[in-house]
Amino acid sequence: MRFHHTIFFVSLLSIWSLTFAADLQQAFIDDEEGDSLTRTKPTYIGGWGGVICSTCLLKPDTTKAYKGTWHDTTHFASSNSSSGINFEFTGVSLEVFCILPPNNVEATINYSLSFNLDGKEVGMPFVRTPENLTTEYQYNVSVVNLENLTNTEHNFTLALDNTVDSVALFDYAVYQFESSATGTAGGQPTSVTQPAQTGSNGAMTDFRFGFGEKLLGTALTMIILSW
Repeated sequence: MRFHHTIFFVSLLSIWSLTFAADLQQAFIDDEEGDSLTRTKPTYIGGWGGVICSTCLLKPDTTKAYKGTWHDTTHFASSNSSSGINFEFTGVSLEVFCILPPNNVEATINYSLSFNLDGKEVGMPFVRTPENLTTEYQYNVSVVNLENLTNTEHNFTLALDNTVDSVALFDYAVYQFESSATGTAGGQPTSVTQPAQTGSNGAMTDFRFGFGEKLLGTALTMIILSW
């Protein structure tokens, strides 16, 4: 019986070692500061403005936006230009967060976004009309969530619909990547300080991801129960 316990113990240790050899970690792409690992900033296509804007009609609460900033743009169907955001990341998942405007302001508030990854359309279009909005700004709204990607470099584009008047207030993006004992997927050291995420109520919450630690705890519990 003890022999079987030993085999079970060795198997769990093998799984644990493999988990730590390729652990999942998170990085952020802030609208202003850019990638928390590479420091590369997003490329804004068309006319985008930041927090300091005396003529902007949409003015979210800086204390509820991630790192107190956002970038916004209004696209008019009558224009011949395009509006969007482009950035690169290396990882297995990506989630993009925006701020939604209230429906009681005299401004363009329609959302109509599409998404492109590595030259292909991905995800569902994100569409919001005044009927879908509330009388308050909505923060940390996920507009697209892409999972099960290869842990390689990807090129992502968020585009506003050219056929309708629409707006976008980009706050930040989060991506997960596989790291190893020798370094991260992007060549950065594994001891990267993760920024905190601003919740919808403005409170700061830790956004660390410790999958390896969770699996280790589960493995140890199973060992104790089986012994």
